[in-house]
Amino acid sequence: MPHCVIEYSQTQPPRFDPAVLVELAHRAMLDAGLFAPEAIKTRAIGYAEQRLGLEGYDFIHLQLRILDGRSLEQRRALAEHMVEALAAEAGARCSVTCEVIEMERASYAKRLT
Repeated sequence: MPHCVIEYSQTQPPRFDPAVLVELAHRAMLDAGLFAPEAIKTRAIGYAEQRLGLEGYDFIHLQLRILDGRSLEQRRALAEHMVEALAAEAGARCSVTCEVIEMERASYAKRLT
């Protein structure tokens, strides 16, 4: 835990390199100091078909799924930290957003094989 899912607009020609987005987000999760390094899982999903309310804008949206137990202030600071970490890569005419979603510890299962 946590899971960091990066969704982004996949334009032609490509504006974002998914490997760079994953590296930036993963490093930001490490730098946040809230999670054990071996627990962080980061991945990216590009959307070829998408439309933002603001014409001509691209998007990067981070969804952070974390186990419950962190304060609202920690979650808010984490979201802001993640947006800042990817804003430089986003450049102009891009919406960068982040949501932190708490997963209930009691109903979460995990097995390493």
